[in-house]
Order: sequence, then C-alpha cells, then structure tokens
Amino acid sequence: MKLPIHPSSIQVIRQLAKQKAQGVVVTGDEGSGLAAAAEEFARSLDATIQPVYPIDKKTGQIDVENGTLLVESIRQLYELTRSKATKPTVVVIYTADRMTSAAQGAILKLLEEPREDLHFALLTHRVGDLASTILSRVSSIHLLPISKDQSLQLIKDQGVNDPTKQAQIMFIGAGQPELIIRLASDEDFFQKQSLATKDAKALLESDAYNKLMIVQRYKDSRQDALRLLDKCLVILRRSISAKPSVQLASKIEALLEAKLQVETGANIRITLAKHLM
Repeated sequence: MKLPIHPSSIQVIRQLAKQKAQGVVVTGDEGSGLAAAAEEFARSLDATIQPVYPIDKKTGQIDVENGTLLVESIRQLYELTRSKATKPTVVVIYTADRMTSAAQGAILKLLEEPREDLHFALLTHRVGDLASTILSRVSSIHLLPISKDQSLQLIKDQGVNDPTKQAQIMFIGAGQPELIIRLASDEDFFQKQSLATKDAKALLESDAYNKLMIVQRYKDSRQDALRLLDKCLVILRRSISAKPSVQLASKIEALLEAKLQVETGANIRITLAKHLM
C-alpha cells in the first residue's frame, strides 16, 4: 500500500530528485512514513532501491527495532560504486541512527566519492545521532504530518466507519500515516495508545498528587514511559501551533530532555517526576 505524504513534503522530495541530490536524510515523527518518502524519491529519479537494514549482531538477521547497522553492511555497498548500472539506484538506509561510528565513517566515504547515478536516503527519527560530517553532505527532508482529509481517507480505507473511532484515531494518529494504519488495524495497540493519550492529557493538566500517581504507573516500563512522553509532546505541539508561548516551548524542551534521558537508561520515575511536575 502506498502511504500518503503531505503535498508540501512531496514537493520537496521531487525538487531534490530533480536536482539529482546525491544524498538525503529523511526524518519525522514516529509513524510518519519515512520509507514512503524514500520510495517517492526513488520513483522521482526512476531509480531502483537498494535497502540496508540493521541486523541482530548475534543472529545476523534483520532487526529494525533493536538491530545495529554494522560497517560490514556499508562496505558491501562499495561494489555499487565500481559497477555500471542501466538506471539510477537509491540506497535506502533504514534507522540510520543505528549506524556504528565505523559505519558512519564508511557511509561518509561513499558520500565523498559518489557515483553519478548512485543516491542515498538515510531514514531516521533521531537525526541528531548522525555525524555532523554526514549531515553537511546531504539534503534534509522533514516529513510534515498528512492533512486531516488525507488522514480521514486513510482511516476509511482501513475499513473504520464509526465516526467516534475515526475521531479517536485522527487525534492519536496526529497525521502520521504508519501510526494511523496500525491504530486502525490493531485493537490492542489502539487501546494502549488511547490510554497513553488519556494519561498524557491528565499529566499535563492535573495537580501534583495526580501527576505522581500517573508517573507511578509508568515507572517500570521504559517503552510505556516513552509512549507517554510522545503523547505529551503531541499534545503540547498542537497547543503551541495554535497559540505559541514561551511557557509551552519550555515544556516541550523539558519533555524532549526527559525522553532522551529515558531512552539512554535513566531512572524512569525520577526522570518523569523531575521534568513533568
């Protein structure tokens, strides 16, 4: 299924393809459809796609969720720079932030010595984890959330016809097509996301006691805590978009710091209490 992309993002992608950009880094929120953007870039170049996935170090199997992009995987691409092709190729590097430092060095070498019809699309939700030397050699595509009309049509295409559930998915999905599809097709996932959204709203609006009660429920699961923080960020970003303020910007900054700390192993309860109280 071809995922929808915001028209403005499509325009940027096609313009970069028209310029024959050697490398692009594609970023956006979780569930925004980074792969769909890479596919659009390749289509616009009339190119084939060469995917590179992170792997589990122990099994050698593809593991997009927890795997690592090793230098060996990048060095295998060197053959592409020495071979002749009948049409352009776009190397799509999934979760590019999972590249080891050696792998980042290897991809930098490819970007510095490009073959004319070889292009790179680095997909990541954490662009700050890529080396500045890589970022200086690529163009950037930040995917915008798809429109309300696109979101509603996507939800209907998944067979969801109840207006109440449509509205719930629209709110939780926040214009992220991959997330919308999963919400519409996976009831257990939908329920977990609904609860996290409800708790996030309460966390942002409640008094100190109720905030502590919510934090207590999330202290034992790093995954659930990150989901809660993501929902808080979605709510605050909507609020600041509607009515910008320094206070909201400060809250968003605090949440981003909390998310980074939780991702990197900090104590969940202490981190949530520190940044959300």
